[in-house]
Amino acid sequence: MRNARLAMDAVDSSIIGQIDELTRRMARHRLYGAAEFWKRLGDQHKEFIRQHGFGKFKRTINFHYHQWLVPSLRDSKIKSLLLDLLKHGRVPYGVLLVRMDARAIPRIENFHPIAYTVFMGLLWQYALMTDRLRCLDDREEPLLGEPLPVTYRGRRISQDLATSAIELNFVARHVDPSNI
Repeated sequence: MRNARLAMDAVDSSIIGQIDELTRRMARHRLYGAAEFWKRLGDQHKEFIRQHGFGKFKRTINFHYHQWLVPSLRDSKIKSLLLDLLKHGRVPYGVLLVRMDARAIPRIENFHPIAYTVFMGLLWQYALMTDRLRCLDDREEPLLGEPLPVTYRGRRISQDLATSAIELNFVARHVDPSNI
């Protein structure tokens, strides 16, 4: 166990070094210059890595980007998914097929585990419904970054996978994927 932590420390240090190098390069670039926004963002990421390690980025940094917090069952994202499923004549059964491991639920401000689980069931059902490319057929959320412990019919899922599939299928309705 101790060796694993030493390896993680080396990974953390390497990633922090890469962020610093990127910041230095951007500061030297004539077009970009030293933008305070990028420096602040890099500093924020480095602090997350120092506090939690890169190995937990899906429980820290990810919440500042795509991992949406769902603070209650009245959340607009849940309502929107319910309406979309009903408009397509679908019973919102996804809420019955999703599980979240209660023992591994992170303590995050504004995080409501039951609401998040309901949201994920509806989101995954919607993603499957719109997945004409069938890109979710054999996909499972990788363990890298300690994703939230959510399963759908026993398979690890995530917002990242669901929204990526939704976006890819949307693009494919407008652009022939074989031409890309």
